[in-house]
Amino acid sequence: MRAVVIGILALCCGGCAAPAFDLVSRDPESPWLTGQQWVRTESSVATVSAAFDRHWLDHMVFDVEVVNQSDAPLLVDPKQFTFTLASSGNDLPRSLRQRFAAEDPDKVRTMLERATPGGESPFDALMFVGCVAVVALAVLAGTIDASPNQDSACEDPGFRGATDPGAMPATCPARPDLQPAPDERAMATSFEYERGRSIRDLLPRMELAPRQSVRGEVWLPARVLRKVLGSESGGHGITATPPRARTDHALTLRTPDALGGQEIDYSIATEY
Repeated sequence: MRAVVIGILALCCGGCAAPAFDLVSRDPESPWLTGQQWVRTESSVATVSAAFDRHWLDHMVFDVEVVNQSDAPLLVDPKQFTFTLASSGNDLPRSLRQRFAAEDPDKVRTMLERATPGGESPFDALMFVGCVAVVALAVLAGTIDASPNQDSACEDPGFRGATDPGAMPATCPARPDLQPAPDERAMATSFEYERGRSIRDLLPRMELAPRQSVRGEVWLPARVLRKVLGSESGGHGITATPPRARTDHALTLRTPDALGGQEIDYSIATEY
């Protein structure tokens, strides 16, 4: 039975694994700074630098800096950053052939304040719960399949209730129920740090004075990109259709018209 459950586990984890992605600038002269690939664009009114920072909470997070090069105040509105997608196969659905706007920083702040560790998209959460359930079933199967010819000391109630795995006889098999629990506190601490950093660093809507600069995070919805990558992967489950030929995808980030409307092109690098 354990072999069957392990097989199901492999299929489950393979089926719920979403393709990871990275955005790589197509500007050959884009500079690197502390692990980020910065792209600087200029217009007659502003210099805008952007770097893709991470994919988190089902969003693409960009680090953006705006410098007002004009002699008048400029309105910096994160919601007016947009992006479009392109495909070398020209096979994007009509619903994806449009311009998508960045999120309102106030809504992002509210979402971050309500978020919990592991609280990705509803789809990710559902698949995570399913995989955890199968893992638990695999552990249970391993317990059921334990050999009945174990040393009698292993079956002693004193040992079954022992809290120190080292107290078990050396010949006893490992007991999953006596292994250290995952350190959820460390995960929660890391999440709290990332959430606090993002709340603090969100790019605000503001009037930028002449010759002044502002820097912050702009959040773009990743669900759109996930639709493209999901259809490309073809799935990994039992009923998955054969994968199609790999198609190259691109993303273009566009700055607000008030800042010059510059465009930055990225290639979408995926790992399945």
